[in-house]
Amino acid sequence: NLIALNDQGGVVSPLLSEHSIKQLKKFFGIPLINATIAKSEVVGSSIVATNKGFIANPNIDNPDYKLLKKTFKVLGQPTTANFGDMFIANDILATSNGAIVGSQTSGHEILRIEEGLSGEGKE
Repeated sequence: NLIALNDQGGVVSPLLSEHSIKQLKKFFGIPLINATIAKSEVVGSSIVATNKGFIANPNIDNPDYKLLKKTFKVLGQPTTANFGDMFIANDILATSNGAIVGSQTSGHEILRIEEGLSGEGKE
């Protein structure tokens, strides 16, 4: 729940120590930024990222969105899943080839998830 990443970069929670972040950067070999998303320190629950796109907690503001777009180097979309859960990573497993969503996810949410993960999100 404390890390969200794709092959281009990642976001880590401020709950992690500087030493841990340095070790994660070394292990993954990608740039990592230390940030909150939608005022939440559980960034790994608030974001699902692939190499094609990302989805994020619907409470992200424009600076959060721009930070994620710059970090992951793809477009994304704010959304919920499983009929309103804002911590979307609790409800979705995704790769660049597809996703599995929770059984309570509405049709509208599925469309927004598909847009975000396919990279058709907002500029």
